Amino acid sequence: MGKERSQIEGYIFAVVSSVSFSAKGIFAKIIYAYGVEPVTLLALRFAIAAPFFWLLVLVFPSGRTRTRDVAILVFSGFIGIYAAALCDFYGLLYLDAINREDYPHAYSLLSTSLKAELSLEDFTNHVRQNPQIFKTTDSTFSNRNIENDVCTLRGTVTSTEGGKTPVRITLVKEGGQWRIRAFRWGEAAANEGE
Repeated sequence: MGKERSQIEGYIFAVVSSVSFSAKGIFAKIIYAYGVEPVTLLALRFAIAAPFFWLLVLVFPSGRTRTRDVAILVFSGFIGIYAAALCDFYGLLYLDAINREDYPHAYSLLSTSLKAELSLEDFTNHVRQNPQIFKTTDSTFSNRNIENDVCTLRGTVTSTEGGKTPVRITLVKEGGQWRIRAFRWGEAAANEGE
């Protein structure tokens, strides 16, 4: 009976975790509309989540977990999850600004090198000519890769017409902030080279 209960608890935690993770984009878009920056949102997210995780540690103690293990998990979680989530939030911030037709704000999130290639006017025209990509109701990033100061997000966007398109957003760290270096969609999103 104990093993069966443990499996049921595991399934419940997996479902709650999946639903919570999936909902983060919805809440992020709502919060961005109030002018909250990704770093602030991420700090709030961790501040809210941390007590729940520590409560789980207290409620479900394990004699197999050592202090060293907890320290390693906290460190790796902070580094890995923080960096990946921050990239996600900047990608969502970019798409949200475009959906609100706040093109100057979306343009401000571009990297210096991309701004050198593309004026605000050209950027705005490009976005308006591709509503199937830039006017979205949903975005899902299923793959994140961070190497040094470059983050690559891969996933799909769902247009207001309901079509799904594969996308790849490449971000680069400039002045301590993540900036959009490239945005590819369709077949170009599947290719490794930029």
